[in-house]
Amino acid sequence: MLTREKLLQLRDCIHLLESDGNCYIFAARANRIFQLTQGETLTLKLLFDGDAVPLDMASFPSQAEEFIEGLYQACAVETPPGEEPELSSLVLLVSEACNFACTYCYGTYGERTRKMNIETAVHAIDLALKLGIRDIVFFGGEPLTNFPVIQQAVEHIEKIGCEDVNLRMTTNASLVTEEIVEFLHRHHFQVSVSMDGDQRSHDLTRVYHDKSSTYADVVRGIERLKQNGVLTMLELTYSARHPDLKKQLRAAFGLYPVVSCACVDGGQESKQSADVISGDRLQDFYHTLLDTQRNLKEDEMLIGARELYDRICDGEPLSVPKYLCSDIGTRLIVAPDGAAVPCPEMTDRPEYIICNVNTINSPLEFIELRAQVLERLLSKHLEQKWFTSLCETCIQHVKKKDGHFQYLDENSFESCVDSLLVRFLRENHE
Repeated sequence: MLTREKLLQLRDCIHLLESDGNCYIFAARANRIFQLTQGETLTLKLLFDGDAVPLDMASFPSQAEEFIEGLYQACAVETPPGEEPELSSLVLLVSEACNFACTYCYGTYGERTRKMNIETAVHAIDLALKLGIRDIVFFGGEPLTNFPVIQQAVEHIEKIGCEDVNLRMTTNASLVTEEIVEFLHRHHFQVSVSMDGDQRSHDLTRVYHDKSSTYADVVRGIERLKQNGVLTMLELTYSARHPDLKKQLRAAFGLYPVVSCACVDGGQESKQSADVISGDRLQDFYHTLLDTQRNLKEDEMLIGARELYDRICDGEPLSVPKYLCSDIGTRLIVAPDGAAVPCPEMTDRPEYIICNVNTINSPLEFIELRAQVLERLLSKHLEQKWFTSLCETCIQHVKKKDGHFQYLDENSFESCVDSLLVRFLRENHE
């Protein structure tokens, strides 16, 4: 028998949408799409219009109740809990200083110039190795503004005989010299370079502090990294200042065949608010990536373009991610002063600081303290929407109120996922 509780549960996990004159529902937990008749569409709209959910089905014909009961059995499935991600990488913020003044930087725009000392780096590395971590990333700011500590950290890793450690770095490439690239090559680094494609797009957002162009210096660094076999990827950022994402992507692939692309996140009160992508532009961002993916050359790879779309196409029941985003569970971030956090955006938020690596007594103590912090970032604390199990979110996308995370721009999320569902229908249900 259908109860109001069942109707509320059903409403929370289905989504009505239209495509080419047909009506469908997307059952988020079951990850299935059903086409509806006109009568079924009307019944659902009557049931779930606004906040008014009827107390029972008495006012509906028996066939409507049969339809809703069947829909409940098919759609309101229990979602399996997300698995615990494995802690797999240490990210050392070896420098908060940066020689760039990128418009969309979520950091401190040069307000801070803290650099990690070798003692802190060694404490962080030793803790990570005891935890079984074998992936070490040097990050910033611009990590090459503190290249001596990177050198000493690598020497420490080699001195203690850890040959299975994977070394990575993300850099803006402008400070790459022959000496630096020789070191990176000798120690088998994998290097990602942040840049924004063609020169005009790049110089709209990635400039020096005096507003002068960084493009030529970045390209010079990219070429040095390529020639020495340590470049693995270009990382593009799409900003509200950028007029043509396709042009950015074409230019990036002209420099290197492996590219990732992200758009600027954040709320309207964030420092990077003028660069944040939302609304129609968020939809365009995803569709442009999917269109680009279709037309790649054989040796080209666009990383992350199809993740959300492929989850829709997969058709497998969805589990709610364990945490707001999967990276929270896999990374240990260490700030210049030794503060350990689950995410680079949390270094200034005391409630998410796990410990200080300079004073932690044992891996067991770290594990216990980390569990306490991660509990505050569980998905169960996020307000549940029909799209929650389909896509992860980010600490920059939410605000905390009364112990729960609320979406800052729910409409952008909803409209973006909606447009991908319609695309799926048109491409696969023709």
